[in-house]
Amino acid sequence: MAQVYIHASVATWQHSNTLALFFGTSGIIGSVVIALAYLRNAGAAMRCAVVVVALMVLIRLIMQPLWLADINAVDTTVVTFPHHPLQALAQLRDVYLLGWCVSAAGMLCFAAGGLRNARGTLVAGSVLLLIGEIMLRYVFFSIG
Repeated sequence: MAQVYIHASVATWQHSNTLALFFGTSGIIGSVVIALAYLRNAGAAMRCAVVVVALMVLIRLIMQPLWLADINAVDTTVVTFPHHPLQALAQLRDVYLLGWCVSAAGMLCFAAGGLRNARGTLVAGSVLLLIGEIMLRYVFFSIG
């Protein structure tokens, strides 16, 4: 699915960040589902879910400066319709930053809950991760 967006004529989607975002979303949502399904029997599946969530959030965070540098350098005068991703991102800056903060907080809660068998913390982390994903997807599609 990410390849469809990368090969689109939208400049902000033509970056490897798009792959990282789509794989990250799949990994995070899948890990949340697995963790909640194995809530009572914490073990290898829970540890694996924690590792996947941590890796996906961190990899995507590392990709952000590269992506921002690339969209700042894109020549938007060659597109067939006006496209102003930087202005759109500037308008959604608060949502974008809040989405990343919620995602990072969710990762920390999810990891703490998963590794310490603390159900409440795990569920709170899961909810925060899902809210962060919704916010970040909203920004992704809004600036495209």
